[in-house]
Amino acid sequence: MKKATILKITAGILALGIAGLSATTVFAEGDNSNTTTTTADSKVKPEGADDAVSGKIQEVSPDAPPILVQISPVSNQVILEAGKTKEYTMTVKNSGTSDFTYQLYTTPYSVSDENYNVDFSTETARTQVSRWIKFYEGDKLVERPTFSIKSGETQLIKYVIQIPEDIPAGGQYATIFAETDASDDKAASNISGIRTASRVGLIIYGRTNGETIEDASITDYNIPSFLTSGNIIATSKVKNSGNTDFEVTYSIKIKSILGADLYSKDASYNVLPDTERRVNLEWSETPFMGMFKVTYRVTLPGDQGTREEERLVIKYPVIMIILTILVLTGLIIGIIMVVRKRKERKARLAV
Repeated sequence: MKKATILKITAGILALGIAGLSATTVFAEGDNSNTTTTTADSKVKPEGADDAVSGKIQEVSPDAPPILVQISPVSNQVILEAGKTKEYTMTVKNSGTSDFTYQLYTTPYSVSDENYNVDFSTETARTQVSRWIKFYEGDKLVERPTFSIKSGETQLIKYVIQIPEDIPAGGQYATIFAETDASDDKAASNISGIRTASRVGLIIYGRTNGETIEDASITDYNIPSFLTSGNIIATSKVKNSGNTDFEVTYSIKIKSILGADLYSKDASYNVLPDTERRVNLEWSETPFMGMFKVTYRVTLPGDQGTREEERLVIKYPVIMIILTILVLTGLIIGIIMVVRKRKERKARLAV
């Protein structure tokens, strides 16, 4: 147990497509290693911030889609105090060929299952920070500002987190979205007859001041021993029984039966409080057949433990099993026939 007053804001670039009123969110699964740390009153300078301040507009490729919006930076870490208002910056870039307008807003951020399918609508005690965020529109602070942006332009956006005096202990999570106006995408509308909008967002992982509890445990761990098809996949599930998110690191190493290195991967993923997260590390280029030594390691935060095992994994396809059975059957039949012929020969010689 420890006291923490750190708000960790880790921004993930999201790509969304919305048709009509429906939206599909695609998260790039990956590690959380690209984080930056700042002092109490320091500012993180987003990528492209100079361009935004100077008003510089970059040339856009003619092959780019009409509407393409991007957000940066990827991550930001700040110190947070109850009752204080903290100001941060982010950039929005138009990498498309058309000018458009977009709106900024925040939503809760949570997950609905162990595979971490995201939920941007359900409000919980862990998503209160989504109500603490406002954006500057000129000199005013508003919840849903609207901006116009030219093709190739990068804009610097200022937003604040107004922390209440009475804040809960543990983690807080939200998403800041930049969503384009569907009516601006005239090219897509002419082609499909359906107006589409794009939105990107950054996820806010927050730690408020108060008692912080990190309680991690591995509830499932598996390396296959025998495969007839597919790829080698090491899987595990980690449970977070604490009140704040933490990072779990994973490692898989695969060698041939003779010890030659074939594949390795290291990754890290956040686990939100009161959830279980399943992570699969897959060797996508597993050969058709073979014998392999697989080492899989899961490391929990702090001194909460590590589990590592090495296992011999055999991949033998069904077609090879059938051929092996046919060959063995043929050998057995051949041996039986040879034995019978010898017995018959001995019988004739005896007469």
